[in-house]
Amino acid sequence: MQETDINLLVGGPQGGGIDSAANMISMAFSLAGYNIYGIREFHSNIKGRHSYIHFRIMHERPKSLKYPVDIMVALDPDTLFEHMFDVSKGAKVVYDSAFNGFSLKNARMITSDT
Repeated sequence: MQETDINLLVGGPQGGGIDSAANMISMAFSLAGYNIYGIREFHSNIKGRHSYIHFRIMHERPKSLKYPVDIMVALDPDTLFEHMFDVSKGAKVVYDSAFNGFSLKNARMITSDT
């Protein structure tokens, strides 16, 4: 049997559903018999800035996270810019097609209030 080792990152704005996505992903893989290790990263603001969770999913117990990630789910365009160098060659990136044509200069992480 081939060993499963999935590295998954879900990113988006704080208050934008990251925790809900993390809970659903954790529950689904746990019920399927996998072990999950995850780290939630967030800024010290209440809502709006970039945030993400990084999971490692394996049959055996993961002891650490691993980069690059195999799957990235972008809940906002900022995630694409913030983590574009964190994805492996051949990685799957899930995002809203409305993000096509979004300019880096419009990213929240680049605005003057950061």
